[in-house]
Amino acid sequence: MKNFVVITIGFLFCISVYSQEKRLALVIGNSNYAKNALANPENDAKSIEEALKGIGFEVQRFENLGQKEIARAIDDFGNKLRNYDVGVFFYAGHGVQSKGFNYLVPVDARLFSESDVEYNCVRADRVLGKMEDAKNKINIVILDACRDNPFERSWTRTVKGRALLQ
Repeated sequence: MKNFVVITIGFLFCISVYSQEKRLALVIGNSNYAKNALANPENDAKSIEEALKGIGFEVQRFENLGQKEIARAIDDFGNKLRNYDVGVFFYAGHGVQSKGFNYLVPVDARLFSESDVEYNCVRADRVLGKMEDAKNKINIVILDACRDNPFERSWTRTVKGRALLQ
């Protein structure tokens, strides 16, 4: 993860050197899952927040959000982004792929079968749509999600594969 953070910071620094545009970031770190808790997302979110603030971003950081809170944070970010030139969305936590779509897994998700994903998670392309609607100059999405689906073992029928589409 440290290499990932260094590469991300280097990329964002390149953007900051050449412009003084208004920058907004939404950073979410979800660790505290009832099952399959993660050790690093909260720390990763804090590290990314510090790095982004260091290169002139206004940062909205959240930790351990439920489904409604993730959706609200993305919607608020999208609305606010209309007044900015550069947008960054960073998510660290569980992510899954179902029926051709990528989903962010909130800490309150109850996933007993693959059919629960659509109703208990937040589609990753929600943030893409909000960024598109903002019509700003540059948007960057960084998903630091597990590649293996931790919920798959409890599903009786599922498509085997990676957690997120690449």
